[in-house]
Amino acid sequence: MKFILMVLLGFILMIIAALFSGANDLLLKFDYLVGEGQWYLSHLLLVAFLLGLATALVLVLPGLMQSKARNLQLKQKIKKLESLASKQSSLEQSMKLSSELSNTNKGQF
Repeated sequence: MKFILMVLLGFILMIIAALFSGANDLLLKFDYLVGEGQWYLSHLLLVAFLLGLATALVLVLPGLMQSKARNLQLKQKIKKLESLASKQSSLEQSMKLSSELSNTNKGQF
């Protein structure tokens, strides 16, 4: 469901970008460090957007990977603690059962 929603959103954005590109056929002079060129406004905005997106991914990706690794460690710790708790619970039940049996055996003599 989430994937379909993302594909639909991407398709809508592509349609909007195509309409914007067709409506803005303005040719701009673009000066950069190694030279200059003439680009359409829509192409210039698209390149600026993609560079910003790439920069954001580079900055966010390490933190995202670190948090995923930490989540994995915590999940493993939870499983270990749950197994210890279940072992302790079963041990307590067996101790309770053995004490009840010893109490009933004392009453028989």
